Amino acid sequence: MLSASHRGRLALVSVVVAVVLGGCGSKMVPRMGFVPTEIRLRTSTQDKLTRTWTANSIAPLNSYSEIRVEPVAVVATADIDCSSEQLEQVRNTLRQDLTNYLGTGGGSGPVLVVRAAITAVKPNNPLLNVAPQTQMLKTGYGYGAVEIYAAAGEGGPIVAAMASTVDTERFSAEKLDTLGTVDRGCEQWSQAFANLFN
Repeated sequence: MLSASHRGRLALVSVVVAVVLGGCGSKMVPRMGFVPTEIRLRTSTQDKLTRTWTANSIAPLNSYSEIRVEPVAVVATADIDCSSEQLEQVRNTLRQDLTNYLGTGGGSGPVLVVRAAITAVKPNNPLLNVAPQTQMLKTGYGYGAVEIYAAAGEGGPIVAAMASTVDTERFSAEKLDTLGTVDRGCEQWSQAFANLFN
């Protein structure tokens, strides 16, 4: 049986752990203006760190004659905390994932022009993510953020837009890979953006 003193200490430790874990919530990286500001993004029902918008009469992906994913940009004011080589790797991965998920078109409609920009990249620090006690404050966790939009034709109206943030998941292997979180994000963002056309 625990003494009153031990029960008091145990209660104090429980409160401290709850406060520390409660303060580690994920938050969305603010929009940087790559998606034009007149597009009013709304919080996704599936993911609180994603905001989306689609035109009232959005056509399915297979109705476009071609789907062209342009080279991924980096917003000038982006929160980038990685090497230029890592950033280039992220840009290439996102472009390839968008191309894979969006497909090639093949319909008789206009060309769908897809533009994306990286707005934040912070790699994981795998050495800080090995032991559970070092993960309490998420100091080794990384994150990433993007803004993506698609227009019906070069200079045509925007038909879909998205801004999204990914954060490292505690119970995953991605935290042991420097770009694991952002790599997962590239695929997650691409799939979510393609789903806007369903």
